[in-house]
Amino acid sequence: MGARSLSQTHCHQYADGGSGADAELLRSAGVDNTEVPSACCGLAGNFGFERGHYDVSVAAAEQCGCR
Repeated sequence: MGARSLSQTHCHQYADGGSGADAELLRSAGVDNTEVPSACCGLAGNFGFERGHYDVSVAAAEQCGCR
């Protein structure tokens, strides 16, 4: 049986051409990947790790239904 994976396209990937290259790489390696249908997680870059951003991150997650 082949490998399976679950992935989420990162926000910067949406802005920079999508995740097609990632999907192709996984396919060529024999990985059965399923992309999670989601939007922004509110944690781009180091944003989610900096003090004072928790409320904004939670609001973004709630808005896109990521919780």
